[in-house]
Amino acid sequence: MKEIRRPLALALAALLSGCAMFAPKKSTPLKVSAALPSTDGFVYTRKARNGNYSLSLSIRCMPKPQRLTPPAETYVVWTRNAANAKAPWENMGALQASKKKTATFATVTPLDQFEVWITTEPSTEAAAPTGPRLLWADVSSR
Repeated sequence: MKEIRRPLALALAALLSGCAMFAPKKSTPLKVSAALPSTDGFVYTRKARNGNYSLSLSIRCMPKPQRLTPPAETYVVWTRNAANAKAPWENMGALQASKKKTATFATVTPLDQFEVWITTEPSTEAAAPTGPRLLWADVSSR
């Protein structure tokens, strides 16, 4: 019986110590413009071991940008340091809406407090937001 308990206790200790290394995931609801009335979503953040923060988006009822009025080419995710209103926006990448009208996005940022915007843009290579702000949130990972 002791032979069974010891490996079980070691496995449980390893599992618990591994979970303690990860910070809890924080969620922030996205605010939604009137242009996307049925859309909702969340920003999830978690501190990584290297000091950066994982950033993920989960959005429901997200139409393809070509179906908007006026139609657009792509959605772009932007972040900016919340502590500095003069900080430039950073293009984090394109957000793809699926046929099932869901969209997910994941990246990493060194910022623990930031603004996130999702806009429509004529290109994924946009240097700054030019399209309307469709979804947004002020995120604090602290």
